[in-house]
Amino acid sequence: MILTPAVARFLRFTLTGRRYFFNGFCHHFVTTMALLAAQRKRKAL
Repeated sequence: MILTPAVARFLRFTLTGRRYFFNGFCHHFVTTMALLAAQRKRKAL
């Protein structure tokens, strides 16, 4: 595969896009777990 500027840009975009998606997913997962833990604590009281 010849690494033209367009291909390099596309690769960089996919890599950063995947990283952003992964970070967003992790953030969403952490917030959901925190909310569930808070609800569980509230029910326990």
